[in-house]
Amino acid sequence: MNSPVLITDLVKHVTHGELSPKTSSEHWRIVEYELEDIGSGRGVAIGDWNPGPLTIRLGVKGHYRIHLISRYANLHVKLSGDQDFQQCGPERRGHQRISPDEIYREGYFDTEEVFWRQADLTGQDLILADRGNSGLLAIHLVPTDPPRPETRPVVWPMAFTLDGGDMGSRIHEKPDDFFESAELVPRNSCMRVLIYGGIAGDICYHHTKVGSEFGSVREKGEAWSQHHRDVVENLQTWRKWGKNPAQAMVEYAHGRGWECHLYQRLGWDGYVPNNGYKASRFFLSHPEYHTRGPNDEKVMGLSVAYPEVVEHWAAFYAELASYGADGVTPCFIRGCPLVLYEKIMREGFHKEYGEDPRMLPPDHPDWQDYRARIVTEFMRSMKKALGKCRLSPIIHGTQALNRRFALDIATWVREGIVDDLFIMGHQYDRQDCHFAGGPEHIE
Repeated sequence: MNSPVLITDLVKHVTHGELSPKTSSEHWRIVEYELEDIGSGRGVAIGDWNPGPLTIRLGVKGHYRIHLISRYANLHVKLSGDQDFQQCGPERRGHQRISPDEIYREGYFDTEEVFWRQADLTGQDLILADRGNSGLLAIHLVPTDPPRPETRPVVWPMAFTLDGGDMGSRIHEKPDDFFESAELVPRNSCMRVLIYGGIAGDICYHHTKVGSEFGSVREKGEAWSQHHRDVVENLQTWRKWGKNPAQAMVEYAHGRGWECHLYQRLGWDGYVPNNGYKASRFFLSHPEYHTRGPNDEKVMGLSVAYPEVVEHWAAFYAELASYGADGVTPCFIRGCPLVLYEKIMREGFHKEYGEDPRMLPPDHPDWQDYRARIVTEFMRSMKKALGKCRLSPIIHGTQALNRRFALDIATWVREGIVDDLFIMGHQYDRQDCHFAGGPEHIE
């Protein structure tokens, strides 16, 4: 087996990238140090500037465990054979940002050696991304045996959700920057299904002709966070590239051998007061279709009892299916209820049952059955709109919760309205705000 390798003078190993012994926005800063455990050396660091990635020659052959020695910075690194960067940093320190002046101050070093990954390093270099406030002092390579080939079949294929947060994590310089979170899933994992979320209602982290692109509905003078500004700028960049992020995610997933289901939360975040960026043009233009409480008060949401709302949803879901996804996933745990006491609901119930539903308990069987039939008809319309694309909703984990929110799962399955069910175990607090549950919350 090979011997361990400790690279303490990174400067000698840099094959690509700009270096300087002084702080400069156009260079990586050379950091001279002396540590008790490894002696003296030269590392590299940057502050809030972007001089470009730095390539460090490893010069070894065979399988190694890669350990990075840094001053509790969150590094973004990849091997030259990787598609994209991965984050590596000591979790217990969180995401604390350190001033470059503190990094370079003599006697101030407080380093940690963090394991990143195991890999065959034959012919591979290490590339350090130019993310703000980042510093790498040394690299420790520990030889190891090659991993045993996976011979067991995947008995329990796993699905995982991925929100569109990478659209606002930082400015994208190339399309691969969008896949950083997905790249954290190991190549030999049992993951087989990606459920990718574009955001809420018809508000999208991707380009859309039917819905509202994130940030396109905006009130003047609204203050935006850096995350929100980055999302808007990235969407503009992707448009210049001629690529749609949602379709790109589907293609990436298929390249990993995964199914890809595009999900949207059924909640509408365009409620008043408008928060200035996360708003839907359709929602704001049609208050007559908003869900209503028993006292005719507005409730956040659009009622699927109105044919116009169903028609809009159908066009939106058909657009999602056009990106090549294996399925479209309405997320019912983020957006119920879909029908309440709107005029069209009151009149329809009265015509069939001769009663005003506002005079009945909310869980009255007749009222629950009527609401469920309206939601089921909505699901039939969605299935028809998707064509060959699968309808794969995220539903509540218990029969009681699904019944409460008018989701007739048994009918959906019996009629073939749904092709898959993603069942989520969670619970609600007194304000009906949902939070994570455990296995006991899945029947």
